[in-house]
Amino acid sequence: MKKILLLLSLILILSGCVNTANFTTYLNSNDILTNTEKLPTNTVGLIPSLSGFPILYAHNNNMFKEKGFYFDLVMYKSSDERDEDYLNNELIGLTTDLIAVASYYSAGVPTTTITSTKETLGLVSSTFSTKSDFKNSDILYSKNTVIDYTLDQFLENYRLENSYINKIDVPSIPKRLQLLNYNHPTSAILPEPFLSMAIKEGHKLIITSDDINSSIVSFSFRKDFVDSNSKEVDIFLDVYNEAITILNNMTDSQFEDTLFESYNLDDSLRGHIDRFVFQESSPLNIVEGINAMQWAIDADIIDAFPPLDSIVYIPKK
Repeated sequence: MKKILLLLSLILILSGCVNTANFTTYLNSNDILTNTEKLPTNTVGLIPSLSGFPILYAHNNNMFKEKGFYFDLVMYKSSDERDEDYLNNELIGLTTDLIAVASYYSAGVPTTTITSTKETLGLVSSTFSTKSDFKNSDILYSKNTVIDYTLDQFLENYRLENSYINKIDVPSIPKRLQLLNYNHPTSAILPEPFLSMAIKEGHKLIITSDDINSSIVSFSFRKDFVDSNSKEVDIFLDVYNEAITILNNMTDSQFEDTLFESYNLDDSLRGHIDRFVFQESSPLNIVEGINAMQWAIDADIIDAFPPLDSIVYIPKK
């Protein structure tokens, strides 16, 4: 209990001093958008993880504009901040996941998944390395999100109950990493590139979503936008695939240079982030979709399954 109170105190202290300068807010070719400015009408939201890298790369290189789809891009520190703007009708699309899509439906904002996106989520620890070490350990996570869903899958993989650990809700990804690096006996679920940052700091990688073939991360648009803008949605998918081809065909050094420039990463991380191979756009995996929605029902995020024909986009061409 003392450890939990200490960590919660640290969260409050860090909320005013966390350095997130490595992850700039992108808008209009990298002009910085302040928190007090209203977002433009056509805005897409990303969080600082590699799943949105092809979108960021294509946007920064005007690939969407060249095909006739104009939108602005904003980077958020946490899914909570992203979702707040999305539910307030500030965003037309966002990198997200099926758990979030369920919460949008619950809030009265039907959302259509355009494509699955590659994302690696991992559990890292400063204290334990085996299943038996999990007992009563503090794990930093984000409640009712894909992070929460993945943590439950990790526990299920080890045949452990939720009561076996202490979950501590820290929505901000940078804060989660910084708390982990305070060297308190704790662990965290993180996406790339934060996962590699934690490993570089000496934390042990326990398990990843790749190890259990879990993938419910996606890019989605508001359903009303999809219904009236199928041409733009198809352009988005075409450009997304073009960007993936370019990124996957880069040499390791070219890819690293592009990644570090795009995310303004510290050079000390060079050589510590594994090469990512992106997958071309693909529809939602129905089995994983059903599993995710059932988890969302069990977590009281939604009352019943949303219609799958609304969640999954079918190109008109």
